[in-house]
Amino acid sequence: MVIKVKFLASLAECYDDKEVLFRKNEEDSALDIWIRSTGEQRPPEGTLCAVNFKKVEFDNVVHDEDEVAFFPPVTGG
Repeated sequence: MVIKVKFLASLAECYDDKEVLFRKNEEDSALDIWIRSTGEQRPPEGTLCAVNFKKVEFDNVVHDEDEVAFFPPVTGG
């Protein structure tokens, strides 16, 4: 079971990889994927998550061949 993990905007700079393929476990949530791919227990304050281009909460279960993207909050002016 493989998923694609993307770090967008400033998170890509923080974690060096913009996109990686990742083997997932049976019941991985988006937070589990965050922890396994970054080694950090929690994402930075305000980090958002999307699965297959749809914003989700970090407790969302990820499925085989999903694309999980992590990005900082959107700001504007």
